[in-house]
Amino acid sequence: MFMSTWKSPVALYQALIEANVSKETAATAAQSLVEDIGSVVANLATKQDIQQGLDMLEAKVDSKLSGLEAKMDSKLSGLESKVDEL
Repeated sequence: MFMSTWKSPVALYQALIEANVSKETAATAAQSLVEDIGSVVANLATKQDIQQGLDMLEAKVDSKLSGLEAKMDSKLSGLESKVDEL
């Protein structure tokens, strides 16, 4: 994969040179592309990162639902008691 990331900057450099852009400007543009690619790759989430986020979200949803279920059970018990008193 690493080698394939170098094809774009080299192709960009060659295209800019063929378009009569100065070597310095072409090299700067190609270097910027390399840095941008490196930045994007460094910030990509891995499958493990995504799974970990999903697991945390699932745990939080489960916790909230459990709390909601407990409140509903309590309210239902209270209503059942009031109905029984009638």
